[in-house]
Amino acid sequence: MTARGTSPGTAQRSTSAGQAGTNAAPVPDGTDEYLALLWGRLNTVVDTERLTQDSMVRLMAVYNDVAHVFYTLEARQDHAELERLHSWRRRFHDNPELDDRILRLLLALSCPDPDAEEARLEYVDQLRRARSLDRAGLARAEGLLTEALSLLGQVREDQRHLLGRLGVADQAARPQLLFYKLTGQADSAATRAKLTAAWRAVGKRHQGPLAEAVDRLIEERRAQSAGEGHTSVLARTLRRARAGESDIETFLHDFLRRAMSGAATLETQTAQAVEVDGPPLDHFAYVLRRLTLGARIPSFDLDECLRYVFAVARAALGLELSRTSTEAGGIIEVSARAGGRPAGSLTLDLWDAPHKTVGANHTHGVRNRTAWPGLEQLPAAYVTCRFQRDPRQPGRITFQNLLSLLHEFGHAANHLLIEGRLSFRAGLEYLPPERLEFLSLWFEKWAYHPELARFLSLPGDDVRALDRCRHITMLEYRRSYVERGALALLDFEVHRRGRGTLRETYQRLDEEFGISRHVALGDLLEYFTQPMLLASPGANFHYLWGSADSCARYAPYHALPLAEVEIRPELRRSLGDSFDLDAPSAIPDSGTVFAFFDRSDLEGIA
Repeated sequence: MTARGTSPGTAQRSTSAGQAGTNAAPVPDGTDEYLALLWGRLNTVVDTERLTQDSMVRLMAVYNDVAHVFYTLEARQDHAELERLHSWRRRFHDNPELDDRILRLLLALSCPDPDAEEARLEYVDQLRRARSLDRAGLARAEGLLTEALSLLGQVREDQRHLLGRLGVADQAARPQLLFYKLTGQADSAATRAKLTAAWRAVGKRHQGPLAEAVDRLIEERRAQSAGEGHTSVLARTLRRARAGESDIETFLHDFLRRAMSGAATLETQTAQAVEVDGPPLDHFAYVLRRLTLGARIPSFDLDECLRYVFAVARAALGLELSRTSTEAGGIIEVSARAGGRPAGSLTLDLWDAPHKTVGANHTHGVRNRTAWPGLEQLPAAYVTCRFQRDPRQPGRITFQNLLSLLHEFGHAANHLLIEGRLSFRAGLEYLPPERLEFLSLWFEKWAYHPELARFLSLPGDDVRALDRCRHITMLEYRRSYVERGALALLDFEVHRRGRGTLRETYQRLDEEFGISRHVALGDLLEYFTQPMLLASPGANFHYLWGSADSCARYAPYHALPLAEVEIRPELRRSLGDSFDLDAPSAIPDSGTVFAFFDRSDLEGIA
């Protein structure tokens, strides 16, 4: 995952605190001294009766540098340094008097350059939204989220207690994963059915209060959106979209219908493979375990994986990547070139550490591009993952880690290559929301490319194990078809409407599609407290939209060696709407997802 938008009233990204990023005087080494320098530059620009087009660009560039200081610290999860610099952050980003002055200057300006004028209008919009921000409503929403997370904590505590009673001593992983593994180890169908019933009973204890807390959070969002003049929460989220609500609805309905059919097929295959008691997919973990019992689970050298990632980036995107340094904690700095010119930099912070509190892997676009006469700022991205170190095999990662690495690198490459001359129109946060996952999911598909094995030091049996990893991943995706489709449509519909609860919306979907056969409302509630749904309510569909798009766009590459990909510029041009913010969005064919993942079945993995 992923990438964040900026807060209203803030400008974009920047380089590390020791780089100016502009064609200006050298920068002091210390962060405080650097911020003081930027504060001086900012005041020099705004201490005027009128802005010019060039001085507006300098103003944006200052905020681009300021923002990167804080976004990099956020990406590193350096909470102590963020707290220490809080007064600086307030001075730049929570300063109504300064915002009002900048807004007046921007409103009095008209830029002759079309790109600059678009950036000016974007900046004006951000400042106006900051001015009308309902801080009391935001505080209420934060309180409701805290309540929901507290209830989720109680659910997990009950789940861990149940797992302890069932003999699961090591509970470091998420309870859902531990339970899935536990059912895979139960040889009796009746035992698996009893375990599932007990698990669902535990989950239901707090389901009512949790659903009510999430409903109140949604109501608060509805009030905030209406206060900003939007017809719905979804309309606010889709304000940058190039796809219409009706197109998205058509896609989601088509996906969910196909998902129900795909789940029925997998149910039949599961029931044919093992004895079942109750819903066949409750026994799916056991099927996979039985079919892969005794099979070797390979790990992969991280450096070899990175060489593959860099080779794909060069061949498919024209992006030349070079490692510039590796810090003591394993953080890798990478420089990028494209078309013979510097294209930016990225940081790979891949290993887990005690200070990392954000659970999901994600990518920050920590600095946006500025390409203006006399002023250049190169984009920067920061990839944060939580790969677990294995002391027995240092420097090696799992296949799931490799998928995450490819996915997050796709986001980072996307950020570096987005077309744009000014920081207010050149970053991941300005992509239409339906296209946010295009390149990340396309890059992820390269885990299935035949050339991957050539980059890995695998003995013959491990080459087969690599294929087994691919098949297991594809089967697990098939198992989740309905949950993915139901979540996306539930999120879309509840934020599209001005009234109605999650339970009411779920019941309508169940009446139309029969989703309760495969996924309960309680299975979906946790997602509504996660950062991506909180940041873009109603837009969870972009994972499925991007999955369908990426399956179609990856297909021409699969049979081509990288050497041929590199000499096929028409393939690179086909990815253009990942980099062109103004390109139209076409509705992808949801059938491509099923065509891609249905290639793996239980018989094949056996």
